[in-house]
Amino acid sequence: MSCGENTASKIALETNEGIVGLKSLIEKEFGLDKKAHTLSISMKGRTSSDIDQITIFFTENNKDGMWFYSMSTAQLLKPEPTDSTEPEVKMKALSEFTIEAIPSYYDQAIAMIEKETNEFTNFRINSYDLNIEKNPNTITHRFTLLADKTDNKTSYYGTRLEGNVFSFKFATDENGTLKCSKGLDAF
Repeated sequence: MSCGENTASKIALETNEGIVGLKSLIEKEFGLDKKAHTLSISMKGRTSSDIDQITIFFTENNKDGMWFYSMSTAQLLKPEPTDSTEPEVKMKALSEFTIEAIPSYYDQAIAMIEKETNEFTNFRINSYDLNIEKNPNTITHRFTLLADKTDNKTSYYGTRLEGNVFSFKFATDENGTLKCSKGLDAF
């Protein structure tokens, strides 16, 4: 890796090392004490597992705010907040968001798919959101997993995006149990 290379774009959410890198980047750019109700991570594209953008959503002084860090520009952008339509949104410090659970949920999602079918490979996270629900003690995980189909035959699983790329959606419930919300309901 060269000295000028942006290592932040090499963060792999499915690894513990990647989570350490993500947490370090969040601390550096947003501050771990910054309060938010949603932490959203998006990747560069359907074939890449490189992070493109990290976004936080929050409410302050009756205004809805959104800050996002762009990997391509290596800049934190803070657009002007807008008037809030919600009465009071529950928030937590970014340090309390359970990003350490991402690799485990990723592994569980793959196991759920592979239990139903063996026709997919090359699993990768496409987007990942952590949200504070109505109960402020609950942070849910919602993510889209992409996979490549191993052949050109019809599949009853996943949603075809293009070519042999399929998507599956997963979410945790209030107890932290992972469930497939779209893609494994073949019939």
